[in-house]
Amino acid sequence: MGSSIAEKLALDGHSVSYVTPLPSIATWTDNTLEQAAIIAKLNQLKVKLLPNTQLQNNATFVNVLTGENVEVPLTDLVFVGARVPVDALEAEIHTINPDLVVRKAGDCLTPGIIQAAVFSGHSVARSVLAGENVLWTQKRDQIQFT
Repeated sequence: MGSSIAEKLALDGHSVSYVTPLPSIATWTDNTLEQAAIIAKLNQLKVKLLPNTQLQNNATFVNVLTGENVEVPLTDLVFVGARVPVDALEAEIHTINPDLVVRKAGDCLTPGIIQAAVFSGHSVARSVLAGENVLWTQKRDQIQFT
């Protein structure tokens, strides 16, 4: 997602720095054999690539390998990642009807890639079709069979 956002911003004429604490750019895409093409495109668009670079609490950037400060021109900041589960609807439903069984799947449990959300939804659907009463609980991050 980060590489797509960086590409879009660069195509729109913005100066873009792609900062990640990971040792490579678009790390997951190494598994899909897309990483080389993504990096080539970002280089073509003059996106400044800063792997092994992390944002600190004091709004500075540091190289995670050397501990040295890294200058990153900063006007706007777009965070990609650090997603948190959103289950407010389930909580609201339980205040209305505490006995109602609510099955949660996908990003309301653990935000992730689209494939993980699809797999999560399929798992819940299979359990319903199999007649199982499955309650997903975010608090315990596990499945409870009742």
